[in-house]
This record gives sequence, C-alpha cells and structure tokens, in this order.
Amino acid sequence: MVLSAVLWVISAANLYADPVLDGVIVVNGDFQRWDGDKPADWTIPTGVTVARNDRNDISLSNNSNERQYVNQSYPGVQLALQAGDMLWWSAEIMAMEKSSVTVEIWVRYENESLGKREIAVPVPADGKWTSIRCVLPIEEIPVKHVWFLIGLKTPGSACVVRRVEGRVLPAFE
Repeated sequence: MVLSAVLWVISAANLYADPVLDGVIVVNGDFQRWDGDKPADWTIPTGVTVARNDRNDISLSNNSNERQYVNQSYPGVQLALQAGDMLWWSAEIMAMEKSSVTVEIWVRYENESLGKREIAVPVPADGKWTSIRCVLPIEEIPVKHVWFLIGLKTPGSACVVRRVEGRVLPAFE
C-alpha cells in the first residue's frame, strides 16, 4: 500500500516536472566545492588568479598578457542534446571598472561545416552586481562539445562572481 502511494507520488511528480529545472547542468552558485585552489569542475587557465571571500563569492583576475577564459566544459554526448534545444547560461557577476568581461556559450558541432557557434554577452564594467543571461540554440546533432565561459578579455580585467547556472532547455514539440 505504501509502495503504491510512493509510486503514485513519483508518477504525479513526473507529470508536473519543470523541464527548466530538470535541465540544470551547471550549478556552482555558492562555489563551496573546491579542488585545491580553484572551484571544483572549473578550468582556470594559467595567468588567472582565483580567490574566495567569506560569502563564497569568487573573484577572477587576468594577470596575463592575453585574453583568458574560465570555463566548465562538457562532451556533447554527456548532455544528450537534441536539435532545437536551447543552452541557457546565467551569472550574477560584477566587473571591475576598466575591465572587459563577458559571459559566453560555445558549441562545437561534429559537422565541421557548421563549425563553432558562440554567443558572448558583455558585463557592464561599473563595479555593480548584474544578472547576465545568454541563450544559444542547438542547430543540429550530434554536438561535439559545449563550453560555458566567463571571458576576461584584456590584461588586468577582473570580476566577482556570486552565482552561475547552465541549463538545457528542451525543444518544444
């Protein structure tokens, strides 16, 4: 009896599942999981300094002489993408004055004629918190690789990141 009630609740939950919430693939909003001196699951290039404050915000500074990208990446097969799906990437972020910072999505397709598709949204360099979102459609499958990035476009660029989130929004049939 209890088992059938549990199965009914699970079935009902599936009927009302939120596809946006179910499609979350990147959540490191509080950056509490660390791997040594960097947030877990993030690629931090040489020349980028990472620090964490007592609120678990992270600061990123480009100390190199070239543009740098902090990112999380995924093989396309891991995400089970379908043509028409949308990749959604958001960040609660603050860029320091005189910085050039972007929030970006890159997609590399198996079909080399499509090559790489990308979208980059600039972060205002005003020292104020802002919410940035970018969306990129999946044009065809298979997808070779997906990157969610924060670009530090010029030497000396710096930002503080409070929350990031990446999602796959399923195509509507």
